[in-house]
Amino acid sequence: MHQAPPFRAVYRFFLTAPVFIATAGIYLAFGNNSVFDTHISSQLAGFVHLVTLGFLTMVMLGALMQMMPVMVGAIIPRPILFSSLVYYPFTIGLLLLVAGFITNAYGVELLWLLLTSFVLLFFSIGLYVITILSRLLGFKVKSPVLTNLKLVVLSLGAAASVGLILVYGKITGNFFAFEPGMLSLHLYWALAGWVFSLINVVSFQIVPMFYVTPEYPLYMKKYSVPLIFTTGILFTFSWVIPETYVTLYKTLVGVVWAVVALYFSTFTLIRLSKRKRKLPDYTLLFWKLSMTMLALVSLFWIIDTIHPLIAREKFFLISGILFLVGFAVSLVNAMMYKIIPFLSWFHPAGKGAMDTPNMKEMLPDKKIKIQFMVFFAALVFLLLSIFYPAWFLKISGSLFIISSVLLWLNLVACVKVYKKYYKKAENQNSQNG
Repeated sequence: MHQAPPFRAVYRFFLTAPVFIATAGIYLAFGNNSVFDTHISSQLAGFVHLVTLGFLTMVMLGALMQMMPVMVGAIIPRPILFSSLVYYPFTIGLLLLVAGFITNAYGVELLWLLLTSFVLLFFSIGLYVITILSRLLGFKVKSPVLTNLKLVVLSLGAAASVGLILVYGKITGNFFAFEPGMLSLHLYWALAGWVFSLINVVSFQIVPMFYVTPEYPLYMKKYSVPLIFTTGILFTFSWVIPETYVTLYKTLVGVVWAVVALYFSTFTLIRLSKRKRKLPDYTLLFWKLSMTMLALVSLFWIIDTIHPLIAREKFFLISGILFLVGFAVSLVNAMMYKIIPFLSWFHPAGKGAMDTPNMKEMLPDKKIKIQFMVFFAALVFLLLSIFYPAWFLKISGSLFIISSVLLWLNLVACVKVYKKYYKKAENQNSQNG
């Protein structure tokens, strides 16, 4: 843990993420009711990127910077400078990208927004991917964790590359870039290759560490992420498949992901049921909700492949919400409630402030439980909004705003503890030495 970067290099990512979910809530609560009219629209793209980039990727960029030195010993030089060079262009680029989507949805073409976002996101994500990969590739020793991290970062690069091609196509009017195949490829690398795979890698470390469960078996650590990555490579080159078989080929890609996801979610729920520490822990509510939603979307996908259940538009919207909000956002909430209090205690205590409040003291379970209840209600109303937007969309958006504010306040309380006791430890050390 002493190889980890300074906490202030990463907590900015964690504290910014809830702001973007709150912004997504504002978008739902105060926009019009047509965001879920189709699964391919500028309105929906704005909402989705607030969640995927603004919340999920924002947290994951910080979490990977924090955990990489601990998991594999890969240290990023000048971490505070690196963090700033990634954080500020990424945040500004994302805001401009979403603004471009929203203005387009209302019939205003401001291509300079997309062009500027293209440059900023290209720089920040490119710098992040190249820097992290260069550190990981410097290790000669092979291990499942190291291999998985390389594949996850490559997946982020692939998702960003296809996404930037789509933005370039919008700017230049090259509509080839908007073919459904390109959009599907972007979604696969972003959601399966980046979000799902990184959650796998982090879960393999966090679940046994924080919940005192048996370790995940070696075969899961060795094969789940490479399988998702290999499937993505095959999907990427699906254009070489004869047109007669393309639909079947893409269906098989989806089923492979769904089977891996179903196995992971079921296995994790079983692992959590076997935890040795039986004390109440309300972060488990987020874990159980997350794994249940992942299992549901996996089953939904597999069954619908065999026998279509509902219209395609509704299928993609339900699947997207179950995966993005039900699974990914839930799980990232749970992870932040473990990572940030732990780091807020660890850094001051490591400096000698042994009276630093522990994780439970700085973040009582009651606060987590209240935020979970609001979040769960927001998710339920969001799903209902697909069918009855006029009734439920604004309620869901309002609840997401409240949930995000509660999450932000909980995390800020931990960071305040860190700042207070870290400064105290520094003062004591300077007096002693």
